[in-house]
Amino acid sequence: MQLIKRMICLLLISCSTTSLIYAQEKWDWSQCIEYAMENNIQIQLDQINISLSELQIQQNRLSLTPFVQTDASYTYAVGRTVDMSKYQYVTKPVNTENFQLSLNQPIFEGLKNLQSVKKSKLDFQAAKLDNETLKQNIQLQIMNAYLNILNAIEQEQQAKEQLLRSQSQYQNNKIMVAKGAMAERMLVDNEAQIASDEYNIAIAQQQIQLAYMALKTILQLDPSKEINIVQPDINLNSELYKIDPVEEIYQNAISIRPEIKSAALKQESSQVGLKISRSAYYPSLSFFSGIGANLSDQFTESTSHDLIETPIGYIKSTGESVYTQMPLSNSVTMPFGKQIKNNMSYAFGLNLSIPIYNRRAGYLSSSRAKLALKQSDLESKKIQSDLYNNIKEAHIKAITSEENFKASQKSLKAAQQSLDYAQERLKSGAIGQLELNLAQNNLLIAQSRLTQAKFEYIFNVKVLDFYSGKKIDLN
Repeated sequence: MQLIKRMICLLLISCSTTSLIYAQEKWDWSQCIEYAMENNIQIQLDQINISLSELQIQQNRLSLTPFVQTDASYTYAVGRTVDMSKYQYVTKPVNTENFQLSLNQPIFEGLKNLQSVKKSKLDFQAAKLDNETLKQNIQLQIMNAYLNILNAIEQEQQAKEQLLRSQSQYQNNKIMVAKGAMAERMLVDNEAQIASDEYNIAIAQQQIQLAYMALKTILQLDPSKEINIVQPDINLNSELYKIDPVEEIYQNAISIRPEIKSAALKQESSQVGLKISRSAYYPSLSFFSGIGANLSDQFTESTSHDLIETPIGYIKSTGESVYTQMPLSNSVTMPFGKQIKNNMSYAFGLNLSIPIYNRRAGYLSSSRAKLALKQSDLESKKIQSDLYNNIKEAHIKAITSEENFKASQKSLKAAQQSLDYAQERLKSGAIGQLELNLAQNNLLIAQSRLTQAKFEYIFNVKVLDFYSGKKIDLN
């Protein structure tokens, strides 16, 4: 009765799991890659660095163009100050404004600006290659997580098949006990085996959940979102993968891997940086020009509105006064527009700057650039060394995992033969249920090891494909 309840419970769990799977979204390998490329935070941060590098190119290019600016100032002076209209000191309040438009065009700065443009272009290209390296590394992480899910799913399926075999064995033994052909204690051993199989299923299901969580983390997917990956058709029974020699893989990797190309560009960028630092030793020449005007409330002009008769003399013979009409003058502040026209000034010229002593800024800058160049050279060598070591390690793992896979196939075949033999001996009464349970457990262990070896082998071979520049695909 207890076994029947357990079977009904498992059936309900299986039905609910099946309905949940149908409700989940189906995600294949390409969809996982596409989603990660668009949503992974590391990639997004790296793309911001690319945009910053692109903006740096624009800024360095614009440094070759003229620098134009306008300035304006307003001054309210009280006390003894200069009257700009007469260039005399006065002791009354004076309002003064100044407007100026200036232009400065670098002519020669030790080729600093041209070299800066070149360096920023190299940095931009290196940033894009670093981004490509990051994307490929994330694809490798996704493949590892994807294979872990497939491994856990297959382990769960094997555990369920083992449970079905144990349940079938229990029913057969139950009939045998009822007929008196088998001791009832054999059923107790069957129930212990069934409980062990259910435990293995629970462990496998937990591994599936953890593997899915790892995949969601890489994809930056909401942990609460339920997905179900599409299981590709991976068949290793007919033919195994071809594993190329280490040196061949390394030579391919040296010519195509983005991190190698990026390191070379960074070396070149450091060399250009050294040239930029040496520009501090050279004189600089620039052209400048400007236009400006001064405005003040002290600039005045006379205005005439009415004519008045003003005596200008008299007639000597009669003594009669002589008059003429003179305009009535009034002094007002000159309009700003007229002041700008009258007071406009222009200037242009060349500015030559020759460094004599600048606190050893040029020497220190050049020293830092030399160290940066040496650092980039060492980093490039390290990247090449790490690449070779990684390929060598992956090659060893691939060879070892292939041997483990072949050995696991033999072990599974032997375990299956041992189980078949144990079942025949059980029927003849030569062994008990415990010996059969042991043979069944050995078969499950052999299946689990084969599954683990298979996916380890696939992953290690795909890592070699990754370094060889081949497209990472699970189909």
